[in-house]
Amino acid sequence: MGPIIVFLSRTISISYFNSLNRVRFFNLSSLCTNDRSSVLYDPTVRKICSTDYEECDHEQYVDYETCIQRNEFNKQETLSYLQELFGYTLKEVRKVVEKWPALKFVSVKNAQSNVEVLKEMGFSTDVLSQNPWLITYKTGTFSTKLILLQRMQLDDVVSSIPLLQLSCSQLGEFAQLAESECAAVPHGSRIKYASYKLQCSLMEMCELFRKHMFLYFIPFDRFSAIMDLLIQGGVSSKHILRDMWVFRYNTDSIASRLQTAREAGIRTIKPWMLRSSNKAFANTLRREVLRRQLLGDSSVLDYLCGRLQCNMDTVQYITSKYTSILSVHVSKLKDVLDFVYEEGYTPQHVCQVPRILLHSLETSKARLRELRDHGYNPPTLIVLCKSRREYKQFLEHVMSKKSL
Repeated sequence: MGPIIVFLSRTISISYFNSLNRVRFFNLSSLCTNDRSSVLYDPTVRKICSTDYEECDHEQYVDYETCIQRNEFNKQETLSYLQELFGYTLKEVRKVVEKWPALKFVSVKNAQSNVEVLKEMGFSTDVLSQNPWLITYKTGTFSTKLILLQRMQLDDVVSSIPLLQLSCSQLGEFAQLAESECAAVPHGSRIKYASYKLQCSLMEMCELFRKHMFLYFIPFDRFSAIMDLLIQGGVSSKHILRDMWVFRYNTDSIASRLQTAREAGIRTIKPWMLRSSNKAFANTLRREVLRRQLLGDSSVLDYLCGRLQCNMDTVQYITSKYTSILSVHVSKLKDVLDFVYEEGYTPQHVCQVPRILLHSLETSKARLRELRDHGYNPPTLIVLCKSRREYKQFLEHVMSKKSL
């Protein structure tokens, strides 16, 4: 292959000497002669040594095999250190490294330095074993992050571990915002304020702020107003914690939706209802009105007891085996039961095959019609609930018997 000229801020020249595994690095000044060097691509040299050539001497030769051996040695040293630090077996430490591949490239010196800093800050060995990624950062970067974290007035640095995954620039911006609003925010920090209001741990709230960084940039007056609206409107903390996106929406819109939902009698108001489209919200209200018409003050279990003509113990047994039934809207349960009863089946048939309550009503109708068209009237409902492949095989069997 002919020489290829590569114009870069630095030019790397890979050339043959006595060995194909020798890599030669030139800096830019070596190209200032009339006889400019060119870069030859050698397919036998698949990787360039991880040594940073900017730090190399004017003409430094690096043995590729030696470099690989050195990296492997460092990896083994790090694995041994992690074994000793956490009391792991070799198998356990390899699983940790598989989960956090960056650990393979951390020098023992850097790891020891990070562990020393972390322990001085109050991090226990157990905390480190649960978060081994903490020791993968360069010591200087890590120290900077810890200093920025202290400026955020969170008191418990250990609980704020999730925030260490942010970049230094992001942490710096958050620290500056925290300092600017410290006096005006209850508990001195919006993270601590949110943790208190939603009754969750500081670590859990730090993780949410890491995932949803917009929470730090919302004006605190709006943030606290939405928080109060949700809590006073009966939205549970667990639902708010699962859907923090609601804090991005307009305060007046949220207040209006909450009032409408309460007037419609929605028992469990969730954040997604407050931020959904008008069409989706209208469908939610319609379904709730229908539920109230069918159930009144009764529960789904009471409704099933009446429609299946059985006692509560039987219904509880069925729903314990098929827990998804309780998640099916009562209007669908009504439609399915109406259909099977109209087609001549009894409550006993449904109790024997409760899966019919979870199955697509349109599919069940189409299958029953198709089977009857071929002269077969299913004695039970089980064939209507089969998978596509199983139903197809059964239908072929019915058709083959019919042709005999």
